Amino acid sequence: MESTVKIRYGSSLSSPDNYFDFSGMPTPYLSRNQEMVYYGGKWCQLTAITLDGQIIGSEPVSGENLNTLSIKKDREKILSGFSESFNKLAVYENNTAYKIFDGCIIKDISFSPANYGAQDYSISIECLENDEFQGTFGVMEPQESVNFTDNRDGTLGISHTVSAQGFTTNSSAGSNVAIVNAKNFVESRTGYDINKVIPQFTSGISNNNLVINDINREINRVDGTYSCTINYMVQTGVIPAGTGSGENLAIQAGIVNMVDTSISSGAQDDFLTVTVNYSVKGDKYATPTSVRNNKPTTGTLHSFASGAVKGTTICSLPLSLDVDDNADTNKSIAVTATYDNNTIYESLNTGVYFDYNVDVSTDDVTDVATVSINGEIKARGNNRAQFALKSGYYHDVIKNSLFSLANSTYSGVNLNVLYGNAAWALNPIATNSDVTMNPIAGTVNCSASFDNKDFKSNYKNFTYKVDVTPSLRQYSAKPSCNQNGLYKVFDLNTKTREKINLNVSSKADKDTYANGNFNFLKSMHDYANTLRVAMIPASASDIVIESESPSAPEVYSPNSALQQNFDSSISQGYTYEVNSSFYS
Repeated sequence: MESTVKIRYGSSLSSPDNYFDFSGMPTPYLSRNQEMVYYGGKWCQLTAITLDGQIIGSEPVSGENLNTLSIKKDREKILSGFSESFNKLAVYENNTAYKIFDGCIIKDISFSPANYGAQDYSISIECLENDEFQGTFGVMEPQESVNFTDNRDGTLGISHTVSAQGFTTNSSAGSNVAIVNAKNFVESRTGYDINKVIPQFTSGISNNNLVINDINREINRVDGTYSCTINYMVQTGVIPAGTGSGENLAIQAGIVNMVDTSISSGAQDDFLTVTVNYSVKGDKYATPTSVRNNKPTTGTLHSFASGAVKGTTICSLPLSLDVDDNADTNKSIAVTATYDNNTIYESLNTGVYFDYNVDVSTDDVTDVATVSINGEIKARGNNRAQFALKSGYYHDVIKNSLFSLANSTYSGVNLNVLYGNAAWALNPIATNSDVTMNPIAGTVNCSASFDNKDFKSNYKNFTYKVDVTPSLRQYSAKPSCNQNGLYKVFDLNTKTREKINLNVSSKADKDTYANGNFNFLKSMHDYANTLRVAMIPASASDIVIESESPSAPEVYSPNSALQQNFDSSISQGYTYEVNSSFYS
């Protein structure tokens, strides 16, 4: 039996529908050249294949002496049969496969000019043979590295990097292409396996202690390269919070605790501050609940703050407390707390106090002293809790204490510096006052000003005016009856009544007005009577009131929506007789 050699190329060599075999054409000559390539510290073999042949027209076409159309059809068959790379090339002898090349890459197809009914062609093919790859078929230049960092916070940092460049090994779409081969190689060598990354010098660590901080992947689909770097964190020892604190952090399965503290203190600072950064990281097996269960308490945070300084008492109430909860997404919680050595909150047992300044100034021209008090109500906690505590403290305590706080400072200055022993009293009614509340920021600021001008209790302003028309003797001029232009003045032996007008005006204090228990009209009458007694001589007789015009606000309920007027006034006119006239 005559030996026959056939060459097939296609995705499957068993079905004629899936391969091209030069049917009807002369079988081309196959030549093979092997080139050594170096990757990953290893030499491998690249096979270069050349198919040289000639087409003469396998299908005669009538009317064409040179059979050019038949050659053209054969040329098109060859181009179609070798149109895709990454198929199989096989050499058959007597229908038995002699050699099969996988993952062939078609590099070039060339045809010579047709000559007398024949045309030469050459097909160049490259192949990376599977037999030359020991478990790494599909990738080139594989690299793997593991780096270790012994952190000062008692944790071990591990960085594991795997990278490779892939090449396509199959024409099937979506599988065995270059980037997929590179990814499969890299991903098979990364992940939660302590044996892949654990250093020989470290013990007591298992997969449950291996916690991923972050994963970085770099993908280049053009070059077919894939790289993955995984950074792990492992708590290898106990983290001490401070001598005698009892809050040391032991190793926990599946959890990494990280703590660092920083201290801030300066000549311009009132207090020393300590900031505690506490992070909790769970492993792949951790649940959001298990991560949150390891969230530190304020007591634990305070222990670390106290352990950071020696010989200084740290306030148990933090200045600020921030929680970044990512337990549902990346199984981590970060807590930042700031403490200081301001222990006034604990000494007062109130959790809130008024931090204020008092300024005293005197006008040398008017000799009027002005006392100004301003400050901020301070508390600790979140903004909502702070505002509730501060606003309540203002209304219950500070609002009615501003005068006493200002007066305590003024009294000492008044007796010792300003007026000697005169002790001019400070008006308890503020000339102005203000309170600023910010529920969002949780702040409450207040201020007030007082002076020592003359004042009357229960009144913001109080003035009076007294007009006196004195008593005058009465005279009358009479003309002479016998001499023109001559007049004689006669003493009528009587006097006019002396007159006095009293005008009192005031503006009541708002708080006095609002309580509804103050009788404005009676108060104005009483003061007008006091003025009358003081201004009308005791020897006067036949005292008659000629006029009276009182005006006082109607007392409404403090919750009334009506516009409330705080002005009051009274005008009285009196006449009376006195023993002597103005000119006596």
